[in-house]
Amino acid sequence: MAALSNITVQNKIDELASNSFIGSLTNAQFFQIINNVSQQIANLYNKKDADYYKQNNVGSDFGDAIDSAYTQSASGSVGFVCQKEHNTLGIDSIIGVQVLNTEEVPSIVSDFIVPTDISSLFGYINDANAPEVALSVAGNFTFVFINTGFAPYDPTVKCAVFYYRKVTAVTATSDLLDIPSEASNLLSLMCVKEAQTLNGVNPSRDIVQQINQELDKLELI
Repeated sequence: MAALSNITVQNKIDELASNSFIGSLTNAQFFQIINNVSQQIANLYNKKDADYYKQNNVGSDFGDAIDSAYTQSASGSVGFVCQKEHNTLGIDSIIGVQVLNTEEVPSIVSDFIVPTDISSLFGYINDANAPEVALSVAGNFTFVFINTGFAPYDPTVKCAVFYYRKVTAVTATSDLLDIPSEASNLLSLMCVKEAQTLNGVNPSRDIVQQINQELDKLELI
């Protein structure tokens, strides 16, 4: 993601003060709008970054070696399950996994796999029709099933888990906005749109058009 901004909430209040829809809001309402819009923008960048790394994340820094970062929690005739406790701070949601097997020459990488339910995942260890890779999330733990026909439990095998970043909420006017600097104008426009809705007014066509132009410029759509 692009570098985060050094823009404060007060900067945005000052910038948008002349807008009648923003001016009618209390600070609490403005904080709520900024937090909601910031998370929306962060998720757009999350998706953009994930789409990129799903195609390009096959270098030496790919993921974590399963034998050191994960604990093998189950094994069967077809495959095994390894697990890792993840720190939920800064994580909005885990969206998928890829597994890299560098033992093969050339190295092979799995498809991007989205989460499934945990009972299905553990059932794969003895299922002849099991997929190459499966992912499940339960509480603070990530579980990855790997079919031994695709990769062994070995230092040459790495898992890359993809997640959406959670933005830091603002609670004071001196707080920095947890968005990229390049998205400052997008945030302003989206805040005005949300303020219009909060005031019982349908968002103007001009605001919607400007938002779409910014999204296109930032390659977020």
